[in-house]
Amino acid sequence: MTTAPDSLRARLHFIELGSPDPQRLANFYAELFDAPVIQEGEHFVLRDADRAVVFREGPEKSLLGAGFQVENPDVIAPLHARLAAQGVEVRSLAPTSLYEPGAIGFHDPDGSWLQYGVATAAPAPRTGLPGRLQHVVLGSTNAAQMIDFTIRWSVCACRIVWSARKASCALPFYALMTNITASRCSRPPTTALTIIAMKAPAGVI
Repeated sequence: MTTAPDSLRARLHFIELGSPDPQRLANFYAELFDAPVIQEGEHFVLRDADRAVVFREGPEKSLLGAGFQVENPDVIAPLHARLAAQGVEVRSLAPTSLYEPGAIGFHDPDGSWLQYGVATAAPAPRTGLPGRLQHVVLGSTNAAQMIDFTIRWSVCACRIVWSARKASCALPFYALMTNITASRCSRPPTTALTIIAMKAPAGVI
């Protein structure tokens, strides 16, 4: 496995949840978090100062993808070039309520839709339920390939910080901590990604 360049830094910006009725699911979380929801095209976006969630049409209980935010827009072009050189189809994204112009998106080996870009300004804090969005878990029937893809091509400089076996199913799972280099940590980690090896495809874990 190859560690991504130390200069690349990103943090989890939002997750995309699938539902046969995305508006209904969005309204549920809007009431739970006391946060506003807007419709953008055929999907719905919930966003407050602490978190953002996108709801799109898809299978129930499905995690369709995730978006990551970078502080430096200059890291996007090199990431695009590295992915394209390996045959990954990379799309330039139109500006949205979540990203400034210049964001990109691509599918990982399991088909999850990943996006990277400079985030738009977050809304002012509200009095709703607190809790920063900071961690995402992916289930995969091909964990080794997913881990290699994440470390090799992710905009997040990351490494495996621990691995273990879940006693209930004896399946290995791995925690990848972003913003940590292999030899040092210049600041506290901001995002953790866990990949769980599954015998069959899974939704949100």
